[in-house]
Amino acid sequence: MDRDRVWEGPIHGSLGVLADDGQLAQCHICGAYFGNLGGHVSQVHGIAPADYKAFFELNATTGLLGPALKEIRQQQADARKSSPAYARFMAAGARARAAVPEEQRSTRGRRLRLQQRLDPKVQAARRASLERANEVLRERKAAGLHTPAGWGTRDPREVSARGHQRLAELRRDPEWRAGFSRKVSEARGGRLKVTCVVCGTSFTEPQSHKGRKSCSPECFRQLRRGLIEARRDAAAPNRAERQHQGVELGLRRRQIGLSIEQVARAAGLSAAHVSRIERGLNVPSGEALEKIAAAIVGPPAGATTVAPSLVGGQGVT
Repeated sequence: MDRDRVWEGPIHGSLGVLADDGQLAQCHICGAYFGNLGGHVSQVHGIAPADYKAFFELNATTGLLGPALKEIRQQQADARKSSPAYARFMAAGARARAAVPEEQRSTRGRRLRLQQRLDPKVQAARRASLERANEVLRERKAAGLHTPAGWGTRDPREVSARGHQRLAELRRDPEWRAGFSRKVSEARGGRLKVTCVVCGTSFTEPQSHKGRKSCSPECFRQLRRGLIEARRDAAAPNRAERQHQGVELGLRRRQIGLSIEQVARAAGLSAAHVSRIERGLNVPSGEALEKIAAAIVGPPAGATTVAPSLVGGQGVT
């Protein structure tokens, strides 16, 4: 059962307490009394006895029985204690407990159920444990061995300086640096195994570099050249056409008698860029062709394309 689950319905009686009337035990769910409460909750309410105990904060070892039936069962158990079967049963239980690891047997850090916390014996043991801890603390203080938590009476600036000094010493230790880097990498998800898209070499990278696709500067340069060539190939179908249209616009400008500076100013481009387009050295975009054509003759009223005669017989949208 999930220990975070809680009973959301009404509760009869008190949590952590198995109430009875002297003969029968009360059900926390319906409030009725039964001799065999465990059988009732499993058959009527559909809840396993272990889950019932967890829901209502009862100890796992608490028997869901009324006092009368519990006494009968105890007499039956006492009668079996002298039998060989009981001895085998106890021996098997001891072996099972011995097989459990020490960290699982320890109750340190575990949450006690309410019935156990309300037990007078448990409360007395806790008070005794706290008193022993306080006694040890008093002895350490008397012997001058106790250091209060925090800075105490020390100057915060002195404490900070000592901390920075210690951190600088640790940073000079290669083993400490390697361990610190490993912890940071694990906290961020560990290192990634990546395959170079150029040479196929496998290498590891931290999560912060998970977008990296090449294993070395040489492979990175080769990958970049490939991407540039791919973009050029994608633009190749109309590349020569746009270059020819730029040359024709230069011829048209000279026929009209406009200077490059005038066209560049009207188109919002640099004079050097317009000059290189007219000489066929730069491949202009469609937008640049449209601006240059509009600067030379001006766009016709209501037109959204450049005149076909200005750009090789085809309009530029």
